[in-house]
Amino acid sequence: MDWMDLHSLLAVAREKSITRASVRVHLTQSTLTTRIRKLEDELGAKLLVRSPSGVRLTDLGSRVLYHAIRAKREMGAMLAGTGESGESAESRQASTDGMPTAFKIGAASLISPAFLDPLLRELRLAFPGFRYDLMAEQPELIAESIVLDDVQLGVVPRSSAAVQGVLSVPLYEEEMVLVIPSGGPPLAPDDPKTPRELLGRTFVTFYECVSVRTSIDAFVAAWLGGMPEDIRRTNDVGYLLRMVASGTGFAIVPRSLVYGLETPPGCRLYRLSRPGSPEQDVCLVYAEASPYAARLRAVAERLTVRYRSDRTPAAAVN
Repeated sequence: MDWMDLHSLLAVAREKSITRASVRVHLTQSTLTTRIRKLEDELGAKLLVRSPSGVRLTDLGSRVLYHAIRAKREMGAMLAGTGESGESAESRQASTDGMPTAFKIGAASLISPAFLDPLLRELRLAFPGFRYDLMAEQPELIAESIVLDDVQLGVVPRSSAAVQGVLSVPLYEEEMVLVIPSGGPPLAPDDPKTPRELLGRTFVTFYECVSVRTSIDAFVAAWLGGMPEDIRRTNDVGYLLRMVASGTGFAIVPRSLVYGLETPPGCRLYRLSRPGSPEQDVCLVYAEASPYAARLRAVAERLTVRYRSDRTPAAAVN
C-alpha cells in the first residue's frame, strides 16, 4: 500500500466513477483499477461496489477513506510548512543540570477531560515549575511517540501500552456504563429481563475505526447474548450522548469516556456490575529510560488510590 493507492481511492470516492477519477489523477482506467484491486487484495475485502448511481464505497472502504483523508491532510500540512516544524524552545527547556523540565502528555482521544484532572494536580505537586503540553491522539500513536521521546507521558488503555521500551502502571479499572434516554421508564441493569429488552432496541455506538469499539462490542455481545440489529454510529462521545438523549437508542461506553461529565439533559447513566475488559483498564505510560521514571511511578500509584476511591457499587450515575 502506498500513497498513490490511497489517492486513487480518494478520487474514485469523490467522483463516484472510475472514468472521471482516472482523469482527475492522470492515470489510465486500467492503472487506476489495478491500484484499487491492489488495495483490496492487501486488505482482503472489497472497497468499492457498483450501483445505479455510480461507484460507491463499502463499509470497509469508508473506514479506509477516513484514514486516507486524514493522511492527505497531515501530509499537506507538512509539505506546506504549517505543521509542527520541530521542537519548540519551551519543549526543549532543561534545568541547569541538563534534566528536561517539560512534559508533552498524550491522552487517548475519547477519554473525558475530567479524567485527567487528578493527574494534572499530581504532576504539579511532583514536578513544580515544569511546563506541560497536552494532546489528544489515538492511543497506539501515543505509545509509539513515547518510544521516540516526542511524548513523555501518556494515558491510554492497557491494550495500547504493550510497546517495547514503554512502562505502564494501571490507574483505573475500567467499568462499563449503560446510557439510556431519561424519557422512558428506568431500567434495572441486574434484572435478567433487561438484556433481552435492550437487544431489541437501537444501539448507539462508535464507528469501527474508533479504538474502543472492539471492547464495547465484546461486552455488549456477552451481556445481551448477541448484537442489536439496528446500530447507529458516531465518532464523538458528546454526539453519542446527544443521540441517546434525543431518543435514538441506548449506548454502552467505558466510564472513563464520561468520567466527571454532567449528564446531558435527556440521559440516564447506570454503572454496570459486570466488569469491563481488563485490556481497557486505563494506564499511565512513560519511557523505561525516563530520568523521572521513579517519580512517575509514585504519581501513578497515588492516582490509583484516588481513582479506586471513586468506585461505587453499580448504580445510577446521575
